[in-house]
Parts: sequence; structure tokens; C-alpha cells
Amino acid sequence: MGKSVILFWVGIIFIALGCGQPPSSGTETRSPKPPVNQPVMPPPPPAPSARTDGKAIFEKNCATCHGTRGLGDGPMAAGLPNKPTNLALDITQKKEDKKLAEIIKEGTDKGMPPWKYILKEEEIQEVVKHLRELGKKK
Repeated sequence: MGKSVILFWVGIIFIALGCGQPPSSGTETRSPKPPVNQPVMPPPPPAPSARTDGKAIFEKNCATCHGTRGLGDGPMAAGLPNKPTNLALDITQKKEDKKLAEIIKEGTDKGMPPWKYILKEEEIQEVVKHLRELGKKK
């Protein structure tokens, strides 16, 4: 027999034995399958993110000027050329959600910057919801 025949058979044996892998112990871990008649429970819903919580977004981005209660008395308010709007007043609360969202997105000519570059549409809508809560707490 030649060397090539011997190498051929050695290769076949390695393939048959799992290419040099140690033999299986029979205790491999497999993902358990649920019983056939038992319903599979969906995963729990994700916890609400601070980024989609209107109050948290407001406190992080708006309260420095408008104050945590939206009264226009935030720590930066005194140093601004125009006093920030009191968001709890009827004049603000009577505006439609769409108009409030537009003001947040585009800013105002009185000094409020546009937030459309920082906040996502979903976050702006959450801030609008929070503004409605501020109006209830007058």
C-alpha cells in the first residue's frame, strides 16, 4: 500500500470520528422545548425608557428655563432677555397639541430654541402630554 492510500484512510477515520473532536459525553445542553399543550408566554414588555417619559424629557431639557412645574421660573430664567412662558397658564393650555409640538420643534422668536434637532417626534409628543399634566396642577 502506498502513502496516499494510508493518508486517505486516516482522513476518512478522522471524519468519521468528528475531525478530532472529543467524543460526546451525552450531557450536551439543549434549549428546553415547552410541553406541547402548554402555551408559550411572550416576554414581558420592556420597561419604559427615560427617553420616552415626557416628565423626564421635560426635566432634562426644558426645566432649566421653564422650571420643573412649568411656571417659567427655572434657574436660567432670570438671565434670559425674555421670561420663559408659564406653561400652566390657560393661554398655553388652550393651544392644540399640534401647535404645542410645532413650538417645541421650531422654537420661538422670543428665544426658545428649536428642539427638532435634539428630540425625536415621539419624545416631543411625550413632552406635550407632560405639558397637559402641568396645566392640571396649577
